[in-house]
Order: sequence, then structure tokens, then C-alpha cells
Amino acid sequence: MKKHLVIYLKIILFWLAYFVFARSLFMVYNYSYTKNLSAFDTIGSFLHGIRLDLSVTGYVAMLCGILFAFTIPFKTKIISTILKYLHLILLFVATLIITADCELYRNWGFRMDSTPLLYLKTPSEAMASASVGILILGFSLFAVIYVLSFLSFNKIIVKPLCKANPGKLYGIPAFLLIAASMFLPIRGGVGLAPINSGSVYFSKNLYANHAAVNVVWNLNYSISKMDKVNKTYSFMDSQKADSIYSQINIKTDNKQQVVLNQESPNVIIIMLESFSSKVVGCVGGEMGITPNLDKIATEGILFKNIYASGDRSDKGIVAILSGYPAQPTTSIIKLPQKTQSLPSLAKSFSEKNYSTEYYYGGDVNFANMRSYIISSGYNNIVSIDDFDSKYYNSKWGVHDHVMFDKFLNDINNEKGKFFKTLFTLSSHEPFDVPMKDVFPTNNEPNKYRNSVFYADSCLGEFITKAKNTKWWNNTLIVLVADHGTRLPDNSPVYVESKFTIPMVWTGGAINKAQIIDKIGSQTDIPATILSQMNYNVSDYKFSNNLLSQWQGYAFFNYNNGFGYVDNSGKFIFDNTGNKTLLLEGENSNVEQRAKAIMQIYNSDFIKR
Repeated sequence: MKKHLVIYLKIILFWLAYFVFARSLFMVYNYSYTKNLSAFDTIGSFLHGIRLDLSVTGYVAMLCGILFAFTIPFKTKIISTILKYLHLILLFVATLIITADCELYRNWGFRMDSTPLLYLKTPSEAMASASVGILILGFSLFAVIYVLSFLSFNKIIVKPLCKANPGKLYGIPAFLLIAASMFLPIRGGVGLAPINSGSVYFSKNLYANHAAVNVVWNLNYSISKMDKVNKTYSFMDSQKADSIYSQINIKTDNKQQVVLNQESPNVIIIMLESFSSKVVGCVGGEMGITPNLDKIATEGILFKNIYASGDRSDKGIVAILSGYPAQPTTSIIKLPQKTQSLPSLAKSFSEKNYSTEYYYGGDVNFANMRSYIISSGYNNIVSIDDFDSKYYNSKWGVHDHVMFDKFLNDINNEKGKFFKTLFTLSSHEPFDVPMKDVFPTNNEPNKYRNSVFYADSCLGEFITKAKNTKWWNNTLIVLVADHGTRLPDNSPVYVESKFTIPMVWTGGAINKAQIIDKIGSQTDIPATILSQMNYNVSDYKFSNNLLSQWQGYAFFNYNNGFGYVDNSGKFIFDNTGNKTLLLEGENSNVEQRAKAIMQIYNSDFIKR
């Protein structure tokens, strides 16, 4: 019995040590963030993170306690064999999660949760973001850590247990009691509220808090809550929220500025993958990366202060085409029963007898995109399936120059009014583009710059050719990014600059070149376009007309957090830690506005 207790304690210590190592690996892998931590935050990540480490260890210890209880009277070879193969599985799963999380965090800015599971229906698309080098590194890390951890467990736990004598019968209730006691570390204590990821948040530095989170615990918790998409965010009385929201969303479309020279032009929306304002010169970003978009902006209408609604394509698409805001912990595009209730530009134009088509060079099944596109009312979808395999020259599908060529050719064959949407893909990770490097590709930021430069060149060539077509003078073209990105400066997931994106209107239907400084969002695109054409926009309840007298603001969501920007200030809030990350302004109005908007948006999402 004593020998079994010692070995049982070793199992607990082994798993705690394993998670300390996992946290160290995470912080080394994400050194670009870790190097900016203070000593207090670095040490704090380990000290505070122990709570979730204990919780996961508690699950393993409970399982092992039950195993010991029912096998203790028998030969120890039986229990050691079961224990060995049990940990062969547990360590495989845990190590896979831990190594995958290191790379996912570098790209997404939050610890792995159930989000990657939403992409398992299209594994090739999900894997396309990773370069061969990253895949090799990830597999190598996984293999080394898995083998060493299992061999260590076998040496420290299994072999000594084989040499132990069978235990006494009283060991059965003893280990059952011990197993039951693991409820305490699993739950995080005896308090009324069970442990959650916010329990380990301790710093004003969000990355330090993220480092403290045990990713195995986080994934398990997130999966257990997957069916609870209707999470409520309540910050104030609903009447107060309604009052605040109505005050900042007064409709003034009857006083709008008219920027089109005709009432019913053709409309094209080109969504530019990952075009962050940080690399677009015309909106204050680095010069020389998007020379074509910068030139187009001088000839058309440049909206200088536009924000993405969310941090991923699946959120940006819905914001742009339906005027519907992003969600903090899920995406409405994954829920067909909800997306079918949304308005869409395709539906609005179809009602006016426009033909409607959606173009994407990749797999439209990715992220449940097809379901949304179809329910949005597009007459036709053009995707990777419409191209010969010889054009499959990108990990995501066909490159932008191939898609733009087909796009132009199809438009040239149109006979009537049309609304078309093109979503580019070449500037998506792993930034694999078919051109000679303009920026040395010895680092990821320059690979990103090269991919944007390439996509911009494809866009420029398309616009140049379009100007010589018969349809140019009767067409409005909206160029807008689907979301921002952490690159090239490796921004934290929540910062405002990660959500700033360019938007340019061009085409022969524009009456004059100008700059619009008003703060706005992707969600305002439908109301702004349709109002110019005197269409009914009442269905787009969260979309405002950027060309009206409306005061302007932007609201964005990142993974379980949100931000708000208007002319009076900025506010960023982390829901997990229940902490304000940024508050700028002369008064608290921005905080109240932000929380009211989050509450209103969330309430509408739940009701759909």
C-alpha cells in the first residue's frame, strides 16, 4: 500500500512537471512575446498557472486512483501494464495539443480552444496555413517531447510499480477516497464557482495571462461548452443599453453625401485577404507594399478609418456582406440555422434583378462558407472546383492572378446588371506566392509583405484592364480587407492596430475622388452602398451609412474580448479576465457605449 501511494504521488508530480515544461515550451516558442514580459509577469505565469495544471492533473489522478483501487489486490504487472498504455494515449493527446497550440497561438493570438475543430471538415484547407518548415518543426517537437515524456514516465512510474508487491484489500476504499478527493483540484477548490481560465489571469499584460493558461484544460473546457453558443454578456440594465445604443445610431440617411453618378450601377466587392492597414500606405501604413491600391485610392474614394469586425475571415465575410457583427467566442457562419435569418447584399441585389456570383479560389466548404453563401442568395459560386488541376498552384487553391483573369473574363460576358464578390487568397498564410521576392524572405514579416505585394499587383492588373471594358463606367468596385493581422509587427490579439483595414471605392460610377475620415466598420458597408442606390436598408439593423451625418464609430471582437473606437476615445475589454485593457478618452462614455453595443449584439445573436 505504501509503495502504491508513493508511486501515485509520483504520477501527480510527473504531470505537474510535464505542464511546467509545456508552459516553458510555449513561452520559448513565442519568444517574440515573451521577451517583452517583466520578471514579475514571467514568474507569475508559472505561479498562477499552477491552478489549471492541478485541475488537469486532478483528472488524471482521479482516473489513476480508480485504477489503483480496482487492481491493487492483484499482481502489480496488471496495473503497471494498464497504466503504461493509458499514459501512452494520454501523453500522445496532451503532447499533440501542446505542440499544435504553440504555432496556433503565434498566428491567432489565443490559446487553443474548440475553434480548430470547426475546420476539421476541410483538413487540407486547415493545414494550408502552415508551411512545410512549420509542419516539420511541429512534428519534430511532438515526436521528441512525446517519446521523452513517455520514456520518463515508464522509467519513473511503470518499472518501479512492476517490482512492488500487491496491496491489501483496505487499499480499495483508500484509493477510491483519494480518487474522489481529486474533485477539489479539478474544480479549483470548495468555492461556489468552479475554476475557469480567468482564474489564472493576474496581469495587465494579456500575453502573461495567456501563458498561465493550461491549454489542455482550455481545450477540454471549450469543447464542453461548444453547445453553449448562446453565452450571455450583460453589463447593464437592458433599457439602459437600448438607450445608449439608440443615441449613437441615429439614422440620418436622408442627409447623405451622394458619391455615385448613377443610381443603379453594377457592384463588385473584392475582399482582400489579410490586407492590414499596417502595410497599406494610403491609410498610414508602410509604403511600397501596396502601390496599386495606393494609386487606386487617389482616383476613387478612400475610407481612412475602417475597422474589421473580427479577427478571422469567417467573421469578416459576414460583416461585409450581411452587415452583421462578429462574435467573441464563435462565428455565426458556423450556424446555418442563424445565418439563414441574416440579410445580405446578394439578396438585396437579386430583388432588383441583378445576377449575383461569389468567387473564391479555394474550397468554399472551408469554415462552413458554402452554407452561408448559398443562404445569402448568390446565384452561382465559382471556386477551386471550377479550375483545371494544373492551376492548383497554391496550398489554398488557385493563385489570385488566375482567379482575377477568370473574374474579368466572366464579367466581360455579362449581359445585364450584376453584383459580384471576389475573395482573394494568396496573401493568406503560409504566404506562398508565384513571384520573385521583393522583400528578403528570411523572416515571416517579409513573407507576408511579399504576399500582399503580389496580391496588390494582381489587383492592379485587374483594375487596369477593367478600365478598358464596356462595363467600367457603370460599375462601383469596393475594395476592402476581410480582417487585419498580427503581422508584420506581431501585434497582440487585442490591440486596435490589428483591426484597422483599408477600404477604397473605385470604378466609373464614382463621381469624384475624395477621402472620408469618418470612423466606421465593415458592418457599415451594406447600408452605405445600398443607401447610395436608394434601396431599403431597414433589414441591416447593425449597419450605418458612412456617407450620412451619422457620427461614426467602430466595434470589434477578438477571442472573448471586444473593442470600441470613436472620436472621443477608445475602449478594449477582456471578457475572460473581466478586465479593461485600454481606456482612452475624456470621460467614461466610450466604456458605456462599448458595453452597451456588446450586450445588444449578443442579445440579437442569441435570438436568431
